[in-house]
Amino acid sequence: MLGFQPLPRTLHAALRDAAHDRPDVRLATLSDLKRHARAGNEAALRALSQCLTGDPEPSVRAGAALALADIDAHDELPALVAATSDQDPAVRQMALLGVGELAGAEHADARAAATRGLVDRLPAVRYQAVVALARLQQEGSLEALLVGTRDADPEVRHVAFRVAEEVFGGRDAERIPAPLVQRARGALRDDNGGVKLAAAILLSVLGEAAGRDHLVEVVNSKRRIQHPEDEAIAVELCGELQLRAAIPGLERRAFGLLGGRTPASWHARVALAELGHERAKNVIMRGLSAWSRDARTLAVAAVGRAKLREARAILLGMADSPHRAEPDAVREALAALDEEPSGA
Repeated sequence: MLGFQPLPRTLHAALRDAAHDRPDVRLATLSDLKRHARAGNEAALRALSQCLTGDPEPSVRAGAALALADIDAHDELPALVAATSDQDPAVRQMALLGVGELAGAEHADARAAATRGLVDRLPAVRYQAVVALARLQQEGSLEALLVGTRDADPEVRHVAFRVAEEVFGGRDAERIPAPLVQRARGALRDDNGGVKLAAAILLSVLGEAAGRDHLVEVVNSKRRIQHPEDEAIAVELCGELQLRAAIPGLERRAFGLLGGRTPASWHARVALAELGHERAKNVIMRGLSAWSRDARTLAVAAVGRAKLREARAILLGMADSPHRAEPDAVREALAALDEEPSGA
């Protein structure tokens, strides 16, 4: 039996259904209101704001907060800040997400709302508060990040270390706060594997040997890594940091039973190529002549990431042939190949 797919609501229908007696109808119309508001319709934007501030159903208020964040409704930031004090935790969570996305560092009310969120009883709200404060305050969010790394919930601890890497990664050594490094070292003994890996990623980016050792241990282990994005980052760092001890785990991802068909396989081949692994380099080079354009484009990106300068002539031949690979990917790869080698 074919499923019925309702047609998108017209503006008139969306505005009408935003006031419907049934909460499920009001919830369903949010996507249509968002579409009309994104197209510039002020009535739809006002309706979304009214759903956030006045609807009696928490799921509708939460959905409206998320919709306003999705369409970058900066003028509705005061309503989102107010919603961070909503009685319903899901509304507070989505409102804080919006505040973190839309507010600037100068917005004192947004900072205050996010700071209150750090002590919310719901872990999901504390999670969003950590992310929001990191975006709002950057290096000034250190105390909030340290609070997050000590949270009772492992997901909050995990995200605190991940956003700390985004804030402080790449900083000069003298600008890296010692308390953050000390806290990350301690978290290598956390009872949650995801938290330990997030701390190891931060330490590795900051140049700490303890972080690199844990990366190698995790990549070589056959235990499932909780967060796929962390696995990809850990694999990438093994190549960037020349961690040859991780080659067994990289080879398993790149060429093992599921080699080439797991989310980390591409990253593993790139990391191996950065380590001078001939088989990985050959696989990437062969990918430049794959049957599908998508596969060739992925190979182009891998060439750029791994700095395979022997592929430069092939990329130059692709530059004027958009049917062979995505032109932007080719340009970016060529630019990467033209960069000075490390240590030059």
